[in-house]
Amino acid sequence: MVSFPFGEANRRPRESPSDGGAAQRAVGSPPSGPFGHLKPELQSIAWRLMDKSGLVVMLAAPDGQVRYANRTAHLAFGYEWQEDTSPALLGHNWLSWVHPADADQLEDTVKRLQRQPESCTTLELRLRYTGGKAKIVDNAVWHWFEVTITNFTDDKNAGWLLQARDISARRDSEESLLRATLQFGETQRLASLGYWEWDLDSGNVQWSEELFHIFGLHPGEKQITYNLIESRIHPDDRGGARLAAERAVRDRKMLDRHYRIERPSGAIRTIHVRARVVIGAGDRVTHLSGIAQDVTESMENEQDLRQSEARFRRISDSNIIGIMSWDTSGTITEANDAFLRLVGYTRSDLWEGAVRPDGLTPPEFRAADARAVRELSERGACTPYEKEYVRKDGTRVPVLIGAAYLEPGTGGDLGICFVLDRTGAQAAETALRDSETRYRQLVETSPDAIFVHGEGQLLFANTAAAQLLGARTPRELIGRRALDLIDPADREHVQDRLSLLISGESLQSAAQMRVLRLDGAGVEVEVTSSVMRYENQRAIQSVLRDVSQRQNSERELRRSEEQLRFLIENVPDAITILDKNGATLYHSPAIERLTG
Repeated sequence: MVSFPFGEANRRPRESPSDGGAAQRAVGSPPSGPFGHLKPELQSIAWRLMDKSGLVVMLAAPDGQVRYANRTAHLAFGYEWQEDTSPALLGHNWLSWVHPADADQLEDTVKRLQRQPESCTTLELRLRYTGGKAKIVDNAVWHWFEVTITNFTDDKNAGWLLQARDISARRDSEESLLRATLQFGETQRLASLGYWEWDLDSGNVQWSEELFHIFGLHPGEKQITYNLIESRIHPDDRGGARLAAERAVRDRKMLDRHYRIERPSGAIRTIHVRARVVIGAGDRVTHLSGIAQDVTESMENEQDLRQSEARFRRISDSNIIGIMSWDTSGTITEANDAFLRLVGYTRSDLWEGAVRPDGLTPPEFRAADARAVRELSERGACTPYEKEYVRKDGTRVPVLIGAAYLEPGTGGDLGICFVLDRTGAQAAETALRDSETRYRQLVETSPDAIFVHGEGQLLFANTAAAQLLGARTPRELIGRRALDLIDPADREHVQDRLSLLISGESLQSAAQMRVLRLDGAGVEVEVTSSVMRYENQRAIQSVLRDVSQRQNSERELRRSEEQLRFLIENVPDAITILDKNGATLYHSPAIERLTG
C-alpha cells in the first residue's frame, strides 16, 4: 500500500456562516491548504468554486486520508451526495482505491514530489469504484482517471491536492481502436493483403505493414515511392502496370489488374491490385488508393485446376473407358461416346433424359448399387465393383464401375462414374478358369507324380505323388522339406540341378535318382523339372516317373542275355549268325576250334 512520507496535517478551522455554509458542508474542518494565503472572504469563494468544479477535487493528508472531497468526487467514486449532510468520503483512505498494478508507479511519483515542494505531476491510474451507498454504474469495478497530484506545503500545512477526471471512456475507445488495429493487421496478414495510397504529386506511397512482407522488404528500410515499386514489378508486366495506372487516372475508373513482382531474394510472386482514384481540389485526381493481395498460391491452384480439368477432358474425349456424371435426382447429366456405345444409346437419348442409372441396372444388382450409394455418402467415393448393364436392345453387358462425388463433404450432389467394359475380360477369365480346370484335372489324373516346391518346401502334390511316397493323402506331404525325400547319395546332384534351374538355365534331359518313401524304402525315379509361378511366388514343378519296374526288367534282360551268351560260348557246337546278305554277324568260339 502506498503511503505519503509526511506527518499529520494541521486542521483548518470551520468557516464562518457568511460563506453560505458551503465550505462547512463540504469540508467539515478542512485544512486551509492551498488557500491559506488568501483573505477569508476569498477563501470562501475558492472553496465554493471547488464544490462546483466538474473535476474530481480532493485534499488528502500525508497518510492518504481524505480531508475534503467535492460533489464530483463523490459521484465519480460511487458515493452518495447530500447537500445537508456530512460528506461521505471524509476519513477514507484514497490510496486503498489504487489498482495493484499502478501502485509502484504512484509510489515512485510521490517520492519524487516530496523532494519538490509545491510541485505537481499528472499520471493515469486505475481507481476502484467503491460504490458507497450508490448503485454501481454498469457493474464497473475499476475506472481509469487522469490524476494531477500537487504537493502543497507552507509554514502550517502539509498535504496533497488531487485533481482528477474519469478517462475510462477514452481508454476504452483507445483499447477498442488498438484491438481493431491489431485485428485489421492480423486480417491483412492472414489474407496476404495490404492497403496503399499513392500521392501522384510527390510520388510517395503510404503502405500498410503487410505490403512490406508481400514485397519482401523490412518496414522502414526504404522510402516507398512509385519508382521503387515499379522496379520490383516483373519486366514483362512493368509496361502494362504503368499503362493501367495512367488509364485509371485519365478515365477516373477503378484499377483492377494482376502483376508479377520480384522480391529481393529473387522469388516471383503474383499480386492482385485494386485501386480507386481520389479527386482533390480543382476537380483534379491527386491520389490512387487501394489494396494489393498476394494471390500466388491461388493462381497456382487455379492453374493446376485448369490443367487437371484439361487432362480429365482429354481422358473423357479419348473414349478409352466409359465416363458419365449424374446428379442425386437420378439423371445422367453428361456421358462420353464410350459410355453411350457401351449401353447402346445415342446422345439424343441422353439429352432427352432416356438414359437413367436405375433403368440400366438389372434388379439383382440394385442391392450392390445401394451399398455403393451409402459408401459414397460416407466417404465421397465407392470401391469399384462388378455389375451388369441392360443395353437399349435388352442384352446385357458386364461392367466394372467406380464412382465419386466431385466435391465430397460440401453437400455437392454431382457425381462422376467410370465404367469399364468387362466383356472381353470376362471371356478371358472364363477361358482361364476352364484352362485351370483342365490343367488341374490333368494333374490329378496323371499317372506320374507331380510336385511343386519353393523355398525348399513342398507346396503341392498330386494323388500319384502321394501313392509314390506312401502317403495317405497329398496333404500329408505339404510343408515337408523336398531334399529330405531324396536319397542322401543323390542329394548333391539334385541340389546342383535346382541351382541351375533357379539361375535361369533349362535342363534338357531327365535325371535318374532315388527317392525315399515315408516308410524309408527307396524308389528309382526319372525326374524332369521346370520353373513356374505358384500362388504368386516363384516355384519349381517336378514330374517323377517310377522306373523301378523298368529297371528291374532291364536287369532281368541283361541277366538272361549274359546267361545265353555263356551257354553259346561254351557249347561244343559251332554257332554262326549271318545277316540276310550272308555276312557274318557272330560266330562262337567253337568255330575257331573247328576250322583252326
